[in-house]
Amino acid sequence: MPSGIELKGRAEMLSATIRMHRGELDDAHRLLQRALERWQAGGDRRGVAAALGGLGLVAHRRGQLEPAVDHYRLAIAAGRAAGDLRV
Repeated sequence: MPSGIELKGRAEMLSATIRMHRGELDDAHRLLQRALERWQAGGDRRGVAAALGGLGLVAHRRGQLEPAVDHYRLAIAAGRAAGDLRV
């Protein structure tokens, strides 16, 4: 059974995805940042990778290409550390 931290992180990720599709990038960024912090504190490397990838998408949609690439690189590294290359 998933922990409370994992469930809250998943809910924030899903909410962020909806917000991104609506073009509400500031809200999406805030939710992703919160999920990232939650998963970092809980040691969830896959969650960290997913949140970093989401932050990369937000930056990309904002036209902030360098921050987007930085987030994508961090997401790939976190995914590899977790043994998950699906990021």
